[in-house]
Amino acid sequence: MSTKFNQPRLSTTMTTSNRIPAARNAQDTTDTHWAVLPPQAKRFILDLDLNNLNRNGVYEIDIFELLEFWSLPQHIEYTRGKHGSCATGAAWHLALIYLEQNRVDEARALTINGSFIQQCLNSSIEHVRAMCECDDIIVGRHLPHVARGIEAIKTRDKMDSYIHAKIPAGYN
Repeated sequence: MSTKFNQPRLSTTMTTSNRIPAARNAQDTTDTHWAVLPPQAKRFILDLDLNNLNRNGVYEIDIFELLEFWSLPQHIEYTRGKHGSCATGAAWHLALIYLEQNRVDEARALTINGSFIQQCLNSSIEHVRAMCECDDIIVGRHLPHVARGIEAIKTRDKMDSYIHAKIPAGYN
């Protein structure tokens, strides 16, 4: 006779009836969401340098770096359709996990990438590229999702609100 154990759902917290440590569940959740993104995404996203503030207190983002990565043949599908929706959701969820772990730089990088992918979903990566190649681009007008992401990463509270607004209620 075999005994079946109920597998706990992925969660970032631990209940008294759940014998798996919270850190393991948090890591499982994190790994699950990273697996939605291309294998090279974790290194690319976490290596982004987002600590450059201009004199107006706005983060300077190298959008061409994002374009280059997400335009690669093996990554472009993550900016379109169902893959893009899943990638955006994974980025938001990971950003929230990292923010809750007080890993603000990582949360910023994930927020910017989620915003960039969302922009590509709502227009196309080709449109984003065309806008970036214009001399007179106004990010807020031409790339509103990217602009909102840049605004959100200014402070931890703004980022927290922004990410929570992106994640559907009850999503774990």
